[in-house]
Amino acid sequence: MGDMKQEWSEVIEYIAKVGGSTFAELENRFGWLGGGDLTFELPGPNLLLWTGLSAEGAAFYTDREVRDQLEPSSCSWLLYADDGKVLKMPIAKRPPKGGYKKQRWAPTVFSVRNG
Repeated sequence: MGDMKQEWSEVIEYIAKVGGSTFAELENRFGWLGGGDLTFELPGPNLLLWTGLSAEGAAFYTDREVRDQLEPSSCSWLLYADDGKVLKMPIAKRPPKGGYKKQRWAPTVFSVRNG
């Protein structure tokens, strides 16, 4: 567990240093975040944030301490194109009140919360 928390700290420090990172950038930089078959999605609005997460990656993004330190926000899919990984599915622009009928990709960038 100690090694895992150290790896998580390194990811958060990296995000703070560069000012924000996409799932794809973090996966490229920290290979242990990807390479699996897990997805990170918001079922209510029917949004897919990212796919191909490893178990370790899923644990990182869903850990309460990590969530308290990172701020997710929407971003342009072009950031993902720059990172060399784009999901081939419709992109969410403005989720309707009841959510999308068919799942859409919500490109997401993470930054470190202030305070």
